[in-house]
Amino acid sequence: MQVFFDWIRQSTSFWGRSLVALAGGLLLALAFPAYNFAPGAFLGIFLLVIAVHRIGVTKALIVGFIAGFAFYGLVLIWLTTYLGPIPWAALCVAEALFFGISLSMISLVWRWLNSKKLGAAKPWLMAASVATIYLGREYFAGHFPYGGLPWARLGLSQVENFTAKWAWALDISGFSWLIAFVSALAAFYFLHPLPKGSGLVLRSKHTFPATLSIGVLIGVPFFLQLPEGWAFCDKSTGINSWQAPNSFKRVS
Repeated sequence: MQVFFDWIRQSTSFWGRSLVALAGGLLLALAFPAYNFAPGAFLGIFLLVIAVHRIGVTKALIVGFIAGFAFYGLVLIWLTTYLGPIPWAALCVAEALFFGISLSMISLVWRWLNSKKLGAAKPWLMAASVATIYLGREYFAGHFPYGGLPWARLGLSQVENFTAKWAWALDISGFSWLIAFVSALAAFYFLHPLPKGSGLVLRSKHTFPATLSIGVLIGVPFFLQLPEGWAFCDKSTGINSWQAPNSFKRVS
């Protein structure tokens, strides 16, 4: 297993990274209500960061395209029932192109920040950059083309579990950013391990920021009680629903 992890961290093989990106895109899609594998959102972003680590912008663009097509291809598979395979493929290609551009930007910023001496702030800044770029991609994809796909966002992938309460405090966009941030932070520590034989105490200190962020992500909504009269609702219909919510709102 250690040999596999070392290969994931160090290899810049295009085909290897493409497979990692493909897995990341599929896991992202599996997180949505049609499949309800909530951890897929975190694992997906985790793998996407690994996929573009230490590769150039052009490779990251192609790798990102593969991940984007896998993501939208599975999320939008229902379109083939109503519109057929050609509109489905065309929309997936368009969205995958935007996906690829965002991953090439992540690759560029990640490499630049990784080369800087930023001290203890480095993992936080690198994770924040990934989350911000990904959130920008979600915003763009939510508006283009033809009105976009505003429901294919990370924050909406968690509607079936208690962490959805974060949307009450941060709204959907903020929750999407938080998911991407925590996932990218975990990826940073995976990609920057301590030397072998460092010991449990030193390893615990090294990974404390990632452990803390995951604890906050899970712990806060677990204990959070929503104010009376609030529910996760579909703003477009006003119907209380955990199936296609847009935000928390006060209901009677």
